[in-house]
Amino acid sequence: MTTTTTTPVDDSPGSERPPESNRRTAIRGSIIEIGGFGLTQIIRLGGNLILTRLLFPEAFGLAAIVSIVISGLELLSDVGFGQSVVQNERGDEPGFLDTAWSLQVIRGFVLAGLCLLLAYPLALLYEQPILFWLLSVSSLQSILQGFNSTSLFTLRRHVRLLPIASMEIAGQVTSVLVMILWCQFDVSVWALIAGGFARSAVRLVGSHLLPVGYRNHFRIERRARDQILSFGKWILGSTAIFFVSRQADRLMVGKLLGVATLGVFSIASMLAEVIELVASRLTNNVFFPIFSRIGKEGVGQLRRFYYRARLPIDSVLGTGLGFLFVFGSTVVEVVWDERYSEAGWMFELLCLRVAMAAVLYPCDRCLLAMGETRYPFYRSLVRAVWVLVGVPLGWYLDGTHGLVLAAALAELPVFFVLWPPFRRLGMLRLERELLAAGFFIAGAILGLVVDPIVSGWLHSGGIP
Repeated sequence: MTTTTTTPVDDSPGSERPPESNRRTAIRGSIIEIGGFGLTQIIRLGGNLILTRLLFPEAFGLAAIVSIVISGLELLSDVGFGQSVVQNERGDEPGFLDTAWSLQVIRGFVLAGLCLLLAYPLALLYEQPILFWLLSVSSLQSILQGFNSTSLFTLRRHVRLLPIASMEIAGQVTSVLVMILWCQFDVSVWALIAGGFARSAVRLVGSHLLPVGYRNHFRIERRARDQILSFGKWILGSTAIFFVSRQADRLMVGKLLGVATLGVFSIASMLAEVIELVASRLTNNVFFPIFSRIGKEGVGQLRRFYYRARLPIDSVLGTGLGFLFVFGSTVVEVVWDERYSEAGWMFELLCLRVAMAAVLYPCDRCLLAMGETRYPFYRSLVRAVWVLVGVPLGWYLDGTHGLVLAAALAELPVFFVLWPPFRRLGMLRLERELLAAGFFIAGAILGLVVDPIVSGWLHSGGIP
């Protein structure tokens, strides 16, 4: 039997930490996560600005469909390998890590096969023959991602995020360079596909070079397998429904309004998701490991830490989202050309969804850390029902505007799913939730003041 060893980590999950230590870990992890993610998104945005001038909206629409299918298959089969390593008491044991990696590898090959099976029907559905080839080639990404090392999970378990942030920055830089260079020889959607492959390749190689002190080997330990699959049964359902709730609107846009409009909607979604990813990454990569650790000490400790952890998200992101809810169209007008002008009002509405999600993400992860694995599933379920019913209804009642508004309000029913159990556990403080809404309103008021000034300056010839 192959054996592996891990290097000792000072902040092992079994050790108890004082609240101040948890607070320092959260602050340090937040700075690294936001800094690394922010730089990655700046690089991504810069590349996107260049590519929107080199390519056409239809290219972004086709790439969006490919991305939805690839990510959708991943979500439809996600049993929470990373969450299991972070949350399980055996998350540092070689047998557990190798089992998680082996299952992940098998899953990668299965996903590639499913993508190949879907390629032809989707090409017929969207009346885009090139989709068959795009999806067939892109299926190989699932195999690459399956071989990623569990070092990514180990470092997140111990909130050691700097190596991961460095690797992700390198991957984003490589992706943008590959896409731009590809366009010098072939101005087509294949440039976007090549960029995705480049990022996956950097992540694969980099994950096996990260400093964790072990290397994965193929083996499946029965006890570890059972623990992973048992923990992941609700996550599997949750992520499967999550795909429907988060991506069904884009699939409907592509079918109801055409691939070109989907390309514009994808630009608006990308802007909104950049902000949403800040909240989700902080919650998943910084707060969730700490929530899991503190949760083992009792609800009282977790209750004291929860809203302190939420404050940066509520104040900074909440205020910023309120501002962009008013100012978003001006941002799009300044940065993108007139072909993408419709993305402005779409982005403004989607800021509503992101603001609600930023409040709900920590609540969702806190419940999961306390072993309440069914509530993330319920959250995804009500969102999916809302999208599947509300988006077509919105399109029927008010066309594109109704469709986007329905998508923007998709988080609204989630409050009725997550807040009742959160309140029963003694975690919910309504006055503190009202403060989060106050930050959003303050940002919107600031936007109402600034937007007329900037818009007037722009329309008077402020920018050549």
